[in-house]
Amino acid sequence: MPDLGRDHSRRASQIWTWSPDAKAPEPVTANRNNDRWPVLIAGEQILFSLWSRNREAVTADLGEVKPVTMGGEFATRPTDQWMAAVVMTNAAQFGYAIKAVEPVWRPRPLFNGRIAYMTAPTPDAPLRLAQADWGYIRTSPSSLAEGEELPYEGGAQRHYGPDRDAEGRSLIAACPTASPDQSVLFAGALAGSSPTSFAIYQVADDWTSGAPVPRLVFDDPDRGDSEPVAVYARQFVPKPRRLTPPLADSYRAPEKIRLLSGQEYTGAMGYLENVAIKPPIRNPIPWHDRSGGQRIDPRVNPLVSPPPNVRSIAVYSAGRDRFDDPDQWRIPGVWEKQMVSPLVADDDLRAWIPSDPLRPTVIVGLDERGKVARWISEASGDRPSRTYTAYAGDHYSGILPNGYHYCNGCHTGHTFTVLDPRERTGGSGLDVIPAR
Repeated sequence: MPDLGRDHSRRASQIWTWSPDAKAPEPVTANRNNDRWPVLIAGEQILFSLWSRNREAVTADLGEVKPVTMGGEFATRPTDQWMAAVVMTNAAQFGYAIKAVEPVWRPRPLFNGRIAYMTAPTPDAPLRLAQADWGYIRTSPSSLAEGEELPYEGGAQRHYGPDRDAEGRSLIAACPTASPDQSVLFAGALAGSSPTSFAIYQVADDWTSGAPVPRLVFDDPDRGDSEPVAVYARQFVPKPRRLTPPLADSYRAPEKIRLLSGQEYTGAMGYLENVAIKPPIRNPIPWHDRSGGQRIDPRVNPLVSPPPNVRSIAVYSAGRDRFDDPDQWRIPGVWEKQMVSPLVADDDLRAWIPSDPLRPTVIVGLDERGKVARWISEASGDRPSRTYTAYAGDHYSGILPNGYHYCNGCHTGHTFTVLDPRERTGGSGLDVIPAR
């Protein structure tokens, strides 16, 4: 999209789906920066890389969320990181898969149940491979107080891949993908060599005790070889389906919504529901890893404690740039607080909100004073206390017309989807097309 976001000049990209019986594609994400490298995984989910470069933050007085370019003092900081995210093919639920301190580029599921990706451990480091457990999280900048970091990763693990070839020479590694023989295929080149030096390598997918030595599979000396994909029969993946609200009174869109600006909105609307704002996340992250260690059960001991003081939800919109003015080549999108919806029964969010692809939304939890909710987690054992805000600002959310959308919690450590992400083969639903 010709939408430049804030503080940079790169067009925005999102993840789209186009069902065979649909007249046109539709977006399932709403980034004003970049969503890249999508791949279908189990549970009708799309795994991809999300560039979170949102320039808004919570003001120091907790009175609002606004772009940092407008000046002032802030309680949180804007984001600038690549993470692995996941969205349902019908856009009903969105969440994170891996949020590491280093960038997470081109994530791909492995047969061992982990996610492989390429990264750079430091900004000036060469590309190398890593793999992490589903749900690994070490950062959550938009909801953490300025200067704080998450104290630990809950027992989830991250391991780096090979950085040397069989002769011990430094290796640049990129573009990992699974192979059914419990290995990882990737593109690699000797450090300092030309771009045409990339070749295809293979390495075992168990990196828990250090990365094994990779094996050279293919190298065309005159061309760069990259982005390998193993060819095998994958388990049947259902076609994308669209989930619409049930036809009940509580799910019928109102004729109009009065926005905080005083405007009466009568356009398309989508339904947003959250019935777990204050409890810890209700579904368990699998906390037994293959090495026999323990992972934290977030129902009992959550990585990020849930907010105790959210009373209402504010919906902000991050308007996309416009390029239709005869005199100005670009009109920057407007950041606007659209509406506030009180919680139902003190814990549930059920609200119809505007559906406009040109105005992605951001959700913020407010306390009884109408301020951005803030709380301090309790220290326990080797876990120091942390200060959090109820601001899910690591991403922008799209709202489909008459679409149903569900979220967990009320901050960026809570947007988690429980599933088994391992790559699969076979499946009775696989179509076999004979040669003709």
